[in-house]
Amino acid sequence: MLTPIIVFLIAMVYATPSVIAYFLLIYIILKYKKSFDSSFFQLFIYDGILNLFTYFVGFYMMRLSSITCYDCILYPIYRNADKYFPMNFLTAMSYHMAYVQYSTTAVICLNRLSVLVKYNFWEPIWKSYGIWVIVIMFLVPFLDTSRCFFYKTTIVYVEDSEMYALSSPMMRGKIRQILGWPSGAQVSLVTVRSLTS
Repeated sequence: MLTPIIVFLIAMVYATPSVIAYFLLIYIILKYKKSFDSSFFQLFIYDGILNLFTYFVGFYMMRLSSITCYDCILYPIYRNADKYFPMNFLTAMSYHMAYVQYSTTAVICLNRLSVLVKYNFWEPIWKSYGIWVIVIMFLVPFLDTSRCFFYKTTIVYVEDSEMYALSSPMMRGKIRQILGWPSGAQVSLVTVRSLTS
């Protein structure tokens, strides 16, 4: 059986190069934006920033907490964190970003499909209105996930697993039931894209 520290180290072996690659790709696209002047790269940067944000939220909530014992060197960032930072923000963002990432994948598929079918018509539309699509994709999920902000989230030490965990009285089942719609839309778009390629 793998210990939490081994699992953490394995995750870091593949996560560190991925995070560095994302930062480098975003930097290169922004630095040479005249060469990367298409709606796809707008969406790619947005997707990259969201993926990095989601990774760091997950890293704090799950990875790092799995190797933090009750009184080891990292304990202050968990034991006292809810006094200085609203933990319900992290809980809300973990659910919210799932919606946003599903939607982003679906919209990138739609972007690629529409531009492949009729480039001269769709690319100018995507370049002009892509930012609004991005804003809508980020804001619309708040219609559902905003309720997560109203549940008090605390950090507790779990004796059985010897780690810190975020605890919230929120009903997770309701979020997971509603969360299914973006996945269905994503599968539909990927299927249409595959059939028309």
